[in-house]
Formats: sequence, C-alpha cells, structure tokens
Amino acid sequence: MILVCVSDKPTASTTPTPKPTILVKNVWMTEGDDVSLNCTLKINIQELSREEGVPDVSNSRTLEDGRSRLITSATVKDSGKYLCKNDKERYIFNVSVKVLVKVEMVISVLSYTFTPELQNKSSQAYKETEKNFTSEMDKVYNNTPGYVRTEVLNFTKGSVKVDFRVIIVFVATDPKNQSTIVDKKATTGQRIIKEAQKGLVSRLRVKPQVIVKTPPPEPREQSFFGVKSDQISVQWMAPEGFKAFDIKSYEVKHWPFGEEGDVLPHKLPALEGETPYSHRIQNLKPETTYMISVAAVNDYGSNYNEAKGQETLPESLAGWAIALIVLAVLFAAAVIVGAVVYVHQRALRRDQHYEVDALDVMDRPKTFDLNIFLSMK
Repeated sequence: MILVCVSDKPTASTTPTPKPTILVKNVWMTEGDDVSLNCTLKINIQELSREEGVPDVSNSRTLEDGRSRLITSATVKDSGKYLCKNDKERYIFNVSVKVLVKVEMVISVLSYTFTPELQNKSSQAYKETEKNFTSEMDKVYNNTPGYVRTEVLNFTKGSVKVDFRVIIVFVATDPKNQSTIVDKKATTGQRIIKEAQKGLVSRLRVKPQVIVKTPPPEPREQSFFGVKSDQISVQWMAPEGFKAFDIKSYEVKHWPFGEEGDVLPHKLPALEGETPYSHRIQNLKPETTYMISVAAVNDYGSNYNEAKGQETLPESLAGWAIALIVLAVLFAAAVIVGAVVYVHQRALRRDQHYEVDALDVMDRPKTFDLNIFLSMK
C-alpha cells in the first residue's frame, strides 16, 4: 500500500523580488564647459541605459518636469547625479567632468650644462633639451593612469633648473572627488621625489632636492592616546617627502559623529625634522564619538586625511567629590578606631577595678567571732 499525503496549504513562492532600477543618461563634460540638463518627457529613451538601484539625490539636484539646470564653467563640484522627476518615469543625469590635473615642479638636472641659449625658447639648444627632458619624464609616468604629457616651463641656472609641469587626466564623477584630485597631485610629485633621492630620474642625473608646487600629501599614521571623559589627544607623522612640499603648518579639526559642519580648525606650526606631532583636544562631552581629521598646509593649499572616530570615556567624579569621599572614608575609619580604643580602655579600667577590689579584701584585718567559735564546740 502506498500512502500519499497532500497538503491543502499553498506552496510559498521562491521567486526572488526584482531589484528596483532607474533610467540613466550619461553626460560627459570637460572642465570649463557649459551644459544644460533638461528634464522632459520628450527625451529619447534610446539614449538612456537602465541601472539597478535608486540613488539618493538631494533636493538641490532634483529637477521637476519641464525644468532645466544650467551648468556653466563646469568644475568637479558639478559632477555626480541629478534626478529628473516627471509623471511618466524618473531618470538620472550622470554627469562626469574631465579634469586636467597639472602638477608644477622644479628639479636641478646635472646632466645638462647651462648656456644662455636655454633662456630662449626659440633656440635649437632649448628645443633639444626640452625634447630630451620630456621624453625622460614620459618614461617615468608611462604607467601612470591618465598621464598626458610633461611641459617644460623654463630653464634657469643652478646646474640647470628645470621648471616643468606634469599633466594627468582625471574624470570626476562625484563632488567629493575634489579631495581625490589633491591626493593625485601629491602622489604625482612624490613619484619624482622618490626617483630624485637616488640621484637619477630615468636616465637624468639630478640633485635630490625637488620643489613641488602643489598642496602637500596628507599626514601619516594618525592615532589617539590619553583619552578621557573630556579630552582626546591625537598624534601623527609628517607625509613622505614633506620637505619638497614646504609644509608651513598642520590643522586639526573635530566634530561629534553625524554633526559635521563648519568647524574652526586648530593650527600648529610645522617643524624642521621628521618628528611626531601631537595635539590635545579638550572640553569634550563624555561617552561621545568624535570624528578627527588632520591636514598638512602649504602655500598652495591644504590636504586633510580621512577622519577617524574616537569615543570619550564615561564621566568621572569631580576632584571635590573624590576629596569628599576620601574624607568620609577617613572619618569612618577614625570613628571605628576611636570606638575600638574606647572599648579597649573601658575593659582595662574594669579589669583594674576588679584587681583593686580583690586586693582590698585581702588586706582587711581578720576579726574573731566568739559566737561562731562556741557553736563549733
């Protein structure tokens, strides 16, 4: 016999829930261009692609049906997503801005001999030296993403000082990429600094000192110590190649987690050597997480590192409260000691009293009782 069990309950569906999607129109711009983003139902759907997920777009970047957004002299801040809302279907403008990142540097080349002709850009000597230098820089930056070219700005005395500019293309897709560009400039400068420390840049003999005319790299090895309920101490190291960037000072800013706004940073002067820096942040709230960021600053700008969080300790007792507790403990101890001494002394007095009574009895003269004597007979 075969028994077959059939359930009258419906079987649960295992079909996965489809992920939300949105139409996207990619807009490509070069820094300095003008463009108008038109939110309209008449847009050609063939120009759009569909992507998974619905991005969170701020109200300042949301366009209603029939509205336009004019971007003039585009910068990195204009990149990112813009939302078009209409009755038919919403879609996204995904704006990318191509930026030419330019890093100016000065290096002394020992392989060249200075002549007056190097000050004349039309001379054969200038053109040949320029061609040789740029070809050697092409070898250095050949594998650098976005590298375009190196431009010689001028030659001056000092063996031969070459003032040059390295150009790299970077495509910004988010306003926050501004900090990425600053880092990219610093990294480009650090490449030459490391090469020069060996006395050679590609096949050119050079002096190890390099001047980089761009904001400096961010500080290194940030950490915290001396954390209390109302203060946090932060320490860090100067960035690699800090001398080439001529760092003037450092800035420290902090804010409660989730409450970032306009924060007035604390400034510290830069020191000559590669020494650890530290700063104590005071007047903080207990059991609160603070975000802390440190920047290196020179004449060309500042570069903050990524903010790190640190929580303050629970509130500790105030000094007067601790003193009061100590006094109370000492008073209680004194009372206990006093009571023990009192009981001990009272016991001693009682024992002494018994001893006196006993001696008194022993010292009394013994009397003869005639009646007792006669009764005994």
